[in-house]
Amino acid sequence: MAVSFGERELHMIDNVFRINQLGYAVSLPKYAAVLREGTVTVSDEAGRIIRQIETGALFFDECTGDNISLLELGDLPAGKYTLELDGVKRSVTVSEKPYSGLVRSLTKGLYYQRCGIELKPEYAGQWTHAACHTAQARLYTDPDVLMDVQGGAHEAGDYGKYIGPGAVTVGHLLYTWLLFPQASLQDINIPETGNGVPDILNEARWELEWMLKMQLKDGSVSHKLTTKRFAPFVMPEEDTEQEYIMPAGQCATAAFAACMALASRIWKQIDPDFSARMLDAAVRAWNWLQMNPVLIPWKNPEDVHTGGYGDNCMTDELFWAGCELFAATGDEQYAEDLEFQARQIDISQMGWREVGGLGSMCCLFELNRKLNSDFLDWLRERFLRAADRAINTISQ
Repeated sequence: MAVSFGERELHMIDNVFRINQLGYAVSLPKYAAVLREGTVTVSDEAGRIIRQIETGALFFDECTGDNISLLELGDLPAGKYTLELDGVKRSVTVSEKPYSGLVRSLTKGLYYQRCGIELKPEYAGQWTHAACHTAQARLYTDPDVLMDVQGGAHEAGDYGKYIGPGAVTVGHLLYTWLLFPQASLQDINIPETGNGVPDILNEARWELEWMLKMQLKDGSVSHKLTTKRFAPFVMPEEDTEQEYIMPAGQCATAAFAACMALASRIWKQIDPDFSARMLDAAVRAWNWLQMNPVLIPWKNPEDVHTGGYGDNCMTDELFWAGCELFAATGDEQYAEDLEFQARQIDISQMGWREVGGLGSMCCLFELNRKLNSDFLDWLRERFLRAADRAINTISQ
């Protein structure tokens, strides 16, 4: 089969350069990986040679499986540049804010996962669909009980809604807002855009409102809302099987408490009534956990075959919840076990199963004046050590 020039050129490029395709920030280091030995020429948009860099000997990169030389491109003002080696050229871009589009896309991506509403063309473009999963759900432990639990966001690979991953996702959004507010002000064209609240918080609230519906009367929180089996590969509105509010889970309840307490701090000035609702829900979830302190790992009922999200440890969820409730209320009862818990977990993790890093951020950025200085020093040192490991992994 004949290969067009464009395809042949792309094949040649793929065997010479590996670059940051989004572009490079003026203020940050700029690296490119080169898969051949030789002299790389860096030219500006006018064709002027800026510098020439020798690759040196190649080394094996375990992450990609390639033999590479990692080149630092040096200080480059904003503009477009060309890398060239052995006649093969690759364009790179340097700008002040190369990643703002990525941030917008990542935040807007959650809108496309919304459940329970129509995604209209003016917001979703070609990715429209009708309102889905609007029927009432049945309480799994008492199927005669019907509840309105519309809303939330579909899971990455199915139409279920899960409290643990949802709480962590919202936690990431909220700490992004707290730590990088100027980078989180973009409008992302969702139905709430223009309501006076940053869209990153508007998107978080969509999930928070659904999470509140998942709290049961005793303060515990349902582990998830799903059908009994995954839907086939159909549009969400075509998934009409009965949804069930599954039994409560301790890890889910603790993650819920943490997320709600964190959100209550942020919405205290934005919407005091909503803030109070969330803090009350967090306290009720915490109180239920105190009455059920021995972990019973959550498992799917025998006739349920959707995502399990099992977790054999809730110490990290309790740590995160205690941190956020202490920050939200100032009540020292929530801080009694924080140091003990922190020393049993990985205090740097921020995934759906291990959430200790979210509690650490609360300690380091919100509770730093309220905690024992020796504990805080230990936590900071461990957190920075984990950050250094991550940077070293990226740099290799």
